[in-house]
Amino acid sequence: MKPETTKADYLFADELFGRLVWFVRLRWVAVAGLVAASLIGPFLGLPGVWPALLVVGSCVAALNIFFANHLGWRSRRDRPYENLRSCAVRQIVADLAALVVTAHFTGGLQSPALFFFAFHMAIGTIILPTRTMYIVAACTSGAMFAVYILELTGVLAFHPLDPHRGMCGAACQFNMPAFIFALVGVVALTDSVTSRFKKRNVKLWETTQELRQSTGELQRTLEQVETVEQRKSHYMRISAHQLRSPLATVRTSLQVLTEGFVEPGTDRGRKLLDGALERVDDLLVTVNGLLDLAKIREGRARAPWIREVNVNQLLADILDALQPLAAARDIRLVPEFEGVVILDWGVPPDLIYAF
Repeated sequence: MKPETTKADYLFADELFGRLVWFVRLRWVAVAGLVAASLIGPFLGLPGVWPALLVVGSCVAALNIFFANHLGWRSRRDRPYENLRSCAVRQIVADLAALVVTAHFTGGLQSPALFFFAFHMAIGTIILPTRTMYIVAACTSGAMFAVYILELTGVLAFHPLDPHRGMCGAACQFNMPAFIFALVGVVALTDSVTSRFKKRNVKLWETTQELRQSTGELQRTLEQVETVEQRKSHYMRISAHQLRSPLATVRTSLQVLTEGFVEPGTDRGRKLLDGALERVDDLLVTVNGLLDLAKIREGRARAPWIREVNVNQLLADILDALQPLAAARDIRLVPEFEGVVILDWGVPPDLIYAF
């Protein structure tokens, strides 16, 4: 059996639309055949086909115009699979109804038009779910059986292929089971072939969707990596500046002392040395930050990650640490916090360094 209608079935919408358009074009050939049979039949000894088949052909032509306009309207709008499938069911049912009437006027169960029932069963199984076509086959068989009974009882006039012969009698009793078996057999045989292709197409569609999803995830990952690389470059530039400034200060202080411009034992000399020591401490903080960054890149297990990091508390600790330095320079630090910020996961020392 064919797969049930799922989201994957919508990949068959374009294919189904194309087959329905082809079906409409092919139906014009059937209309021409019905009209020709209606006109030529009386000359071949089939008086019952005129004007019956002409009327049937006219009805089929009118329905075909409706189906063609319906599909033309659909071609300019969205074509959901469910709507197209309903349209296909209506077309198949209309064609089979016309075939039942045609068979009645061309010999009943002896009609050469019986071949076209099998043709429609095959086409219907290709474009519709198998379960639907089994139901259609059962209804078609029931309709033909009803026509046979009505002809047998005289309710409907029998139109034999040979005007000199009546109904086929006992032979038709075997024609009816053969007709039913043929319809069901064509549906089963066609499904055994098409269902494999249907499943493969669904599998291909699912694989394509998974590939698209994986491609999207990979693209997002690459964007995240690019963002991280940009941030890393920015961090390295900042770190380079933080290293260069203290080193330049230390070098200048040492140069002033070594060249004898200031004696190390004087107040000014000690102030230069204290400034150099402070700059060295800043250098150590920067170097430690770089080492911690390397640990973070190696994985969370090697960095002091904790959950529920209170950013407000970290900022308060930073202000407390800077308070002596600010006081020495007559700077007043006034903390102002709006709300409480909690990080689900973080490394407090690195956050302190970042601030």
